[in-house]
Amino acid sequence: MGGIDHMKAIAKTRPELGVEIIDAPMPRPGPDQILVRVAACGICGSDLHIYLWELAPTAPFPGCLPSSAMSRPAKSSNSAPA
Repeated sequence: MGGIDHMKAIAKTRPELGVEIIDAPMPRPGPDQILVRVAACGICGSDLHIYLWELAPTAPFPGCLPSSAMSRPAKSSNSAPA
């Protein structure tokens, strides 16, 4: 990813209605893993319930959304196919 060390993420940061766009650290692919660049994403029903804070206390918190994304490979470990 050319020296980029952070990314934008949609995150549930507080136990209440809403989400925030945050700067998050760029993950590094481990053995047999690839890093993907998100091209587009959608919000599913579960994400909407988390946004509305209707699933508390079972919702992942803190955590990042969404769970549905279109992506393409960006970087792989030495052992993972790209």
